[in-house]
Amino acid sequence: MIFPSAEFDDAVASACHGTIAEETLTDLLELLRQDAAARDEYLWQTALHAHLAHAAAFLPIDLPADREPAGEKAGNPPLRYEMTGRAAWSSYALALAGVAAVAGLLSLVGFGFTGLTTTAKQPVAPSPVIARFGALDEVSWVASDAHHRSGDPIVAGQQLELSSGTARIDFVTGASVSISGPAIFEAQSGLAGRLTVGQVQVTASTPESKGFTIHTRTARFIDLGTQFNAEATADGHCWVDVISGEVLVHLAGSPASTNLRQGEMLAIEPGGRQVSVRIERGDETPQFCFATIEPPSDSDYADASQGKARTFLAGGQLMACDSDPEFSSGPVARLVDGRAQGSADAPLESVFFAQNVRGAFVFDLGQVVTIRRVNSFSWHRSRFVSDNQVRATQKYTLWGYAGDEPPSATEPSVSHGWERIARVNTDSFFDVARPLDRPAQQGCSIASETDSLGRYRFLLFEVHPTLAAHDNEVDHTFFGEIDVYAEP
Repeated sequence: MIFPSAEFDDAVASACHGTIAEETLTDLLELLRQDAAARDEYLWQTALHAHLAHAAAFLPIDLPADREPAGEKAGNPPLRYEMTGRAAWSSYALALAGVAAVAGLLSLVGFGFTGLTTTAKQPVAPSPVIARFGALDEVSWVASDAHHRSGDPIVAGQQLELSSGTARIDFVTGASVSISGPAIFEAQSGLAGRLTVGQVQVTASTPESKGFTIHTRTARFIDLGTQFNAEATADGHCWVDVISGEVLVHLAGSPASTNLRQGEMLAIEPGGRQVSVRIERGDETPQFCFATIEPPSDSDYADASQGKARTFLAGGQLMACDSDPEFSSGPVARLVDGRAQGSADAPLESVFFAQNVRGAFVFDLGQVVTIRRVNSFSWHRSRFVSDNQVRATQKYTLWGYAGDEPPSATEPSVSHGWERIARVNTDSFFDVARPLDRPAQQGCSIASETDSLGRYRFLLFEVHPTLAAHDNEVDHTFFGEIDVYAEP
């Protein structure tokens, strides 16, 4: 992938909508790491999407030539966003709730506009100083005129746009927020900040900082005397993991809350169902004991003993080792036999795909049912290299379909009629920098904070390879069991 190009614009668009293919995402992230101009353009486009995705009204905007999206030819007249064209994401630039929303957005991204008039406002008192810049580590700001230094004041409502690097913000309450670029973060008050896109680490250990809150489009994370990490993407997907203490999670528009303790993690998908993904480490015994996730079950709706569902491959090939069958994958039926592996390195008791391939399997539940939750379990610690647990990682996308026959399971699944339910990547939750850091036994529970995950007959598990293991090859997860809790 190169920048600027239509391919780059399309990749950013699909990232904002959460439909980007794994290979394209990898290429995009590599480009963003290497190209500062690409990072700036990415942040500008995602800011537009995130701030306007849920607006109600439509109003055409003429953008000046110096803010035309990359890939447009210089010298063209100002671009008028339309509902069709090179980048589907740009339709959101028409979704404005009124002149105030337009003015706020254009102020955000740094350009003016004409053709609209506003009533003159009376002078207002300056915003209070609520924080100061702490350590700045190789920070590159999106705005060319930004020259922040350690110790400089930050006022309420000030928005920080990092292209790269890490900036620490020290609030007057004693809380500190470390922002990793690319990111867009607004310092709202001494006890709150809004994360539009990017990653932050929050430390709030003083009595005055208790209750410090990170807002995202889909949730807010409230400190109860703790340290935690949080991440948000442009399409509204976000997650939080607790390093120490406790965090209270409130989903947007819901009175319900979830309390997370040290070592617990939660992700929230955008959408009305408020789907959450809870990931926990197990006790590394055949009993698969977790903090809150129930162990593998033989009484869930999809279990083979119930006689209601069947499971089959929809893409890729299971690992087969002709020279030593002991190192081959077990059959796909292992996913629904009511138990997981009996030891940490048990290939025949696991289901895993061949190296360097994308894999997929489908659960046919026999009829359209209401899906309450889906649990998946993995376990791997190499018998030959005790600190190698690369195949414990769970990395997949869960899709649903309610028709009588499943559509194609080739990527991108959304274009074939599948509805995305959740995205799972346990390495991102456990903040894995090296394969040695990940837990060997992992459990994932996908559920809705409101009612159900939806009504489906077919569930598609689009499985992505784990991190590189050796010789530029990639491995696949040792899945031991997948439980589907449902009702007609």
